Amino acid sequence: MKLGEKIMKNSNTVYMTLLLIGVSVLGIFSYATYIFYQIVQGTTLIGWTYLVAAPNLFAILLILMLLFVGKEQASKEVADFLGGN
Repeated sequence: MKLGEKIMKNSNTVYMTLLLIGVSVLGIFSYATYIFYQIVQGTTLIGWTYLVAAPNLFAILLILMLLFVGKEQASKEVADFLGGN
């Protein structure tokens, strides 16, 4: 069985895994951004907060994409990407 077929067969697991990754990254980096901001507040390093917060944007976009596109289409895109089609 090819990789793409395995992914499509387990589309629910793939969808939930992608959602879990998005929510985990959002939670971890939100907390890291908060801690970093509290430490560097009032210093010249405050601009680095945006760099620490950048993965939050990725996570939000991933979650929104998954919610709007749906389980079947998201699994198909992952299968195409990993399957080499």
